Amino acid sequence: AELTLVASSAQARELVSTGATDIAITSSPYLADTGQPSGLVAGPGYLDVSHCLIYRYGSGRPRQLGGITASQLIVPTGSGHASRAEQLSHEHPGLGWSGRGDQSDTKQSSTGLLQQVAAGTVRYTLAWSHQLAAYQQHYPSLRCARTVATGLTLNWTLADSNAELLRSTRRFFSRIKKSGQLT
Repeated sequence: AELTLVASSAQARELVSTGATDIAITSSPYLADTGQPSGLVAGPGYLDVSHCLIYRYGSGRPRQLGGITASQLIVPTGSGHASRAEQLSHEHPGLGWSGRGDQSDTKQSSTGLLQQVAAGTVRYTLAWSHQLAAYQQHYPSLRCARTVATGLTLNWTLADSNAELLRSTRRFFSRIKKSGQLT
């Protein structure tokens, strides 16, 4: 068995779709509006998450999404956060956002932007609830100003051509859920 670390969910999905790896864990769930990339299938879910608008405690919690400008809400270009920001901008007139870098650019990745919000150099970003929980250990000033999407599940990603691996993965997760090892 070999473990490969990559900088982004997109890179992980690319490795699965090209056959360079059999299975991947991605850090962002598939958004219902964008669907699963061709040739890939979502395996069993392992964590329920929500999508949050993140701000720095003490800097003023935004009262409404429609008042946030593109210079205030920064997300990584090409990420699930950018897809969500685009969707939110249609739902909330006046909401602006801008994308910077991409997930492979450490300073402009989700992690880098959370650090910048904590430092006060970026006003708002979007993050998954599990990311926020992890980063609050090191950056206790980070807060969820508003949950902008719920009911999302992180999944394993597999090639749709590997039916036996998908069945095995589903059996494994079924077993650990029943035993209580995965709650």
